[in-house]
Amino acid sequence: MSSTTAIRAGRAFVELFADDTRLVRGLRTAEHRVREFGQKVGSIGRQLVAVGAMVAAPLVIASRIFVGFDDQMRSVQAVVGATGEEFDRLTAKARLLGRTTSFTAAQVAGGMLELGRAGFSPDQIDAAIASVLNLARATGTDLAEATNIAAATLRSFGLDADEMQRVADVMTATANNSAQTLLELGDSMKYASPVADEFGLTLEETAKLLGALANFGIKGSMAGTTVRNILLRMTDPAIRAQVEDLGVAVTDSSKKLRGASDILHDIGKAVDDLPKAEKLAVFNKIFGMRAIAGGAKLTTSEFERLNRAIDTAGGTAERTAAVMDGGIGGSFRRLLSAIEGVALAIGDSLDQSLTELADDFAAIAGSVTQWIQANEGVILSVAAVGGATLVLGGSLVALGAATTLASTGIGVAAGALKILAVDIAIVSSATQWCAAKITAFAAAITIAKVKTLAAAAASKVLSIGMAAVETVAVTCGATATLVGRMARSATSG
Repeated sequence: MSSTTAIRAGRAFVELFADDTRLVRGLRTAEHRVREFGQKVGSIGRQLVAVGAMVAAPLVIASRIFVGFDDQMRSVQAVVGATGEEFDRLTAKARLLGRTTSFTAAQVAGGMLELGRAGFSPDQIDAAIASVLNLARATGTDLAEATNIAAATLRSFGLDADEMQRVADVMTATANNSAQTLLELGDSMKYASPVADEFGLTLEETAKLLGALANFGIKGSMAGTTVRNILLRMTDPAIRAQVEDLGVAVTDSSKKLRGASDILHDIGKAVDDLPKAEKLAVFNKIFGMRAIAGGAKLTTSEFERLNRAIDTAGGTAERTAAVMDGGIGGSFRRLLSAIEGVALAIGDSLDQSLTELADDFAAIAGSVTQWIQANEGVILSVAAVGGATLVLGGSLVALGAATTLASTGIGVAAGALKILAVDIAIVSSATQWCAAKITAFAAAITIAKVKTLAAAAASKVLSIGMAAVETVAVTCGATATLVGRMARSATSG
């Protein structure tokens, strides 16, 4: 019967996938071997990637640093029009300062570029760049901004490039001994220095005036325009006459203008005994509304520390820069600069080879471009090959991961088959129980027929009961057949 066949199929499936069968043992062995293979392949892939990265990373970083520095120096060459020898000398100077200061070679090259834009020649840049670095570090100012301020001040006073150290020293002493930053002092100098130079003031004298004004809170462009207006009024004959009426000499014995600080100091003494209202009126006549605030303060200013610092400014920038770089921060910056020097050396050694290689690739790329233009129909094929190559490049590690996952899947599948076998066994047992109950029911009907019913009536009841029994049996057999088919399907899958 069909029910018997289904029961036997269920039992066979259970026996086939029991823990001690050859199939289960084979599945477990395959699981372990596949997982082990995947782990080994993945490990090899990761090791190869790590080794390749370790070998390539220093060269890539060094080449990138060298390219950045070389680009900066090429910009310097283009701006100043340096010849081959001049360019080599500036490059060597930038690399030397990059190794021996807290600035990197690329930063030094940036400072050279700013000097070149300010009109400095290669020789002037070579002479000035070290002092500019000291000025930037001593005042805590960005190198590009410090370079622009120093270059503008040097030009305004008509000084030679080899006097950049003097400019750096005076600017450092003024900024660090008065209530202003180098940026504010540079802004003041921008307005005051051209007129101060024409008036005959030195860099040091002008710095003293601007430093004194900063201590009174007059700084930046306001301080520069104040000094400029005071100096311009001192050249006015009418104003000079008013000053001389106070008993103050504007010129010396050789008819040259005296120093502005001396004139202002004498004016202060001359009006010291006047009532405040009269004193203010005198100041208004001499300095005018725009410069009266600064002029009045400059007549009474006594900043000995500031004046002494400016008068003895020689070497200030270098000494202050050394102090600024004396701590752990300076040591760390010098370490980074030294490391950059190593990178530049590596990049320099690779320069020729990389240049030739890049040129070769550029030529190849040009040829490929021409070929593609002539053969546009194969672009899609080339793109497909490129995609396949990209996939292949990452396949080693991916294969290891995939095989490990596959081994886990095999283990899960074996467990699932075992669970399915148990379920089939349960269904088979249920089918047997159902058949037994049907048999007992049929026997009970037979007994009832003999004892209680007449022969004809009993025969009819028995006929009906047997039909019902047969229906139930067919249903159970169909169920068992379906389960057997599922088992065979799972086995073949």
